[in-house]
Amino acid sequence: EYEAGNLILDMFDSILPKNIDKTFIYGNHEDRYFRYISNIKNYKTGDAIPSPTEALKLNQRGYRVYDDWKEDCIQIGKYQVFHGIYCTTNSTKSHVDKLRHSCIFGHTHRIGEHFEGSLHGLNIGCLADLNSEGFKYLSRIERQTWNNAFGIVNVHDNFSQAELVVCNDNSFFYAGKKYWYDSKIKFSIQKYYLSGFK
Repeated sequence: EYEAGNLILDMFDSILPKNIDKTFIYGNHEDRYFRYISNIKNYKTGDAIPSPTEALKLNQRGYRVYDDWKEDCIQIGKYQVFHGIYCTTNSTKSHVDKLRHSCIFGHTHRIGEHFEGSLHGLNIGCLADLNSEGFKYLSRIERQTWNNAFGIVNVHDNFSQAELVVCNDNSFFYAGKKYWYDSKIKFSIQKYYLSGFK
């Protein structure tokens, strides 16, 4: 998992502009490390198993790391961004109802959106190979509710608005362009003219 994670982060590093703010927020999967090493039976492994922060070289990559997945969040515009806790039928509504704040999270690997007056919740799914052996701790039926997606927050002065970008077949559309991933040529971009707008 660490090797695969480093490959993805290497890809991000090759594309992202230098000197930008980058944040890594732990989730329940990363927290497995703390649960494992806190068990006295696992003490004999010593430091043979590095933390996600160490193994993914997050500090060297320039990430600000938050490792308390149940408590940590960052603020982007009006949105609190955090891993997420609730995994209900409509987890986006659950987070907005409990938090009473606009929020963005990805805990459930599903996508969703909920508006309540000026409050806005966004469940941004995941970016993963959903057929990976690593995800087979859940059944195929449970995994088919998951979606690859990501969120974008646009901020201008005191106004902010988040949007969901859904990925299908290793590709997505954004701002009239199609982006897709091919393992041989990495990322590709093709511009499409949508609805007569250029």
